[in-house]
Amino acid sequence: MSSPEPIAHGHLDQGSFILYKNSIPLVMDSGIEGYFDSSTSWHISSYSHACLQFATRQTAMPENKSGAINLSAGTYSLERGWVDVPRNSRVLDVKLSEEADSITIEINNPEEQGKHIRHVTYVKQADLYVIRDTVENFTGLVQFNLLVAAQRTEAEGSRLLSEGVYGVDLETIFLCPVQSIQVEKGRSTPFFDSGDTDKDVSLMDYIRAVADAKDGFLTILYPKERGQRKLQVKTDQAGSISLQAGDHCYRLEISSERYGVKLYQTVHQGEGKQ
Repeated sequence: MSSPEPIAHGHLDQGSFILYKNSIPLVMDSGIEGYFDSSTSWHISSYSHACLQFATRQTAMPENKSGAINLSAGTYSLERGWVDVPRNSRVLDVKLSEEADSITIEINNPEEQGKHIRHVTYVKQADLYVIRDTVENFTGLVQFNLLVAAQRTEAEGSRLLSEGVYGVDLETIFLCPVQSIQVEKGRSTPFFDSGDTDKDVSLMDYIRAVADAKDGFLTILYPKERGQRKLQVKTDQAGSISLQAGDHCYRLEISSERYGVKLYQTVHQGEGKQ
């Protein structure tokens, strides 16, 4: 999601995305249940979208002046220590090829100086998503939100496995240092069976990782059918990262440029494939 001008949609979701595999929803946003109840600020806020949020500098909460028809995110994110993203952003770069597609978006911090650069690369053959989030001109913490349509999510250090529906799962791996990772349940409109007794809502797994802005995030998303091997990740002393998704092997390097990553396909020693 990147809009050069504010649009009537109104949700604070610049830089967010949704993700399907085999037509099965995996990464989603919470939708909207209505504009006349207490859930509206939750659904409009960046806290319920796959966004990166800056830590707030505010020490006092502004008054929430939403009326009977609530079109505002209110102070939902601020009360939890985070700034909602702005209503517009700009696309810096798009590259499309047979092997991979990528997009780079720049999102300003609405509170003060600071820019978030989100670079997403989709590696088609391996069905891998590489997300690099870098932050400029800001000192403090940032939060990475990921909303997964899963019945359960289990964490193993910096790797999380989300068990989805209809036999499709999602692996999420954070490759840069993070200060904390939490998984919490959050409501959405009823679009999948989350196993909850209340059929009027679905409960997604909300993955929230916090890091120092200077480190940013380097995140791998690996959607896969249940029973497929886990994504294999190795880092050598030079900082080069090796990824193996099934029979597909890659070497991932952080670019010295302002944004982006470099990804090279390598030989699978076991299969001998290029």
